[in-house]
Amino acid sequence: MPDQVHKRTIYEHIVVMEAHSRQLERELAEAQKQRDTLADALEKAKIAEMQLENADINLEQCRLNFVGRIKKLEQELKEALTAITQSKEANAGLMRACDKLESELAEVTKQRDEWKANHDNQVAINRTLRDRPDLGERAKLVDALTKQRDALAEALTEIRAWGHHSTKERLRCFINKALAATKGGSHE
Repeated sequence: MPDQVHKRTIYEHIVVMEAHSRQLERELAEAQKQRDTLADALEKAKIAEMQLENADINLEQCRLNFVGRIKKLEQELKEALTAITQSKEANAGLMRACDKLESELAEVTKQRDEWKANHDNQVAINRTLRDRPDLGERAKLVDALTKQRDALAEALTEIRAWGHHSTKERLRCFINKALAATKGGSHE
């Protein structure tokens, strides 16, 4: 009789363990489902990042899209953190997914800020050129003068390399290079 009681107790423990095992399997399936949701969200974030790099879109619309995506990612991150506390078996995998989402979120935010800064810079340049149309022509003149200066510096370096052995031919060559650099043509 004690053996039957013992067997019955063991059987009850087995039944409880099987029920617990089924519960853990359900929790694991739920955690895997959430992990898949996070993977889908990560893939969507990557697609959104690529679209942002290739698209010429309105700055305000871009900001609104980023804000929406960031809120969605933050919500998914909160849900993932809640799921992690509920299931120890899925903890390690979900933590990696959360870390990845956080880094993706940081990267998307950084790229948004860089894009906005570049856009603001272009707006400022265009406003300045609109207000001062002469600056465009001055920029071309500065570029031409810089090229002339570089050519003259190169010619001067060549003359200094000749030392005390300069010849009439070398001097004529230098003069031609200098005239070409200052007037934009050759005078042989």
